[in-house]
Amino acid sequence: AARLVTPSAAVARDVADEAPHAATRVRVVPWGVDAGFFERAGAGAPPAALGTGYVLVPGGARPKKRLAAVI
Repeated sequence: AARLVTPSAAVARDVADEAPHAATRVRVVPWGVDAGFFERAGAGAPPAALGTGYVLVPGGARPKKRLAAVI
């Protein structure tokens, strides 16, 4: 491939570590977020079923997102 696109510098470093010969072709292009995601959906309390004090941390089964640091 002429270019390898990664969403973050951390992933770019991982690619360079795994494939040093390709390190010069790696480019970081952050994932974009549509401006609509920043609009407030509405004021009010969270649904009673959820309560408060929850944090969503998307991830997989592998320990790579430093979940312990989030908690």
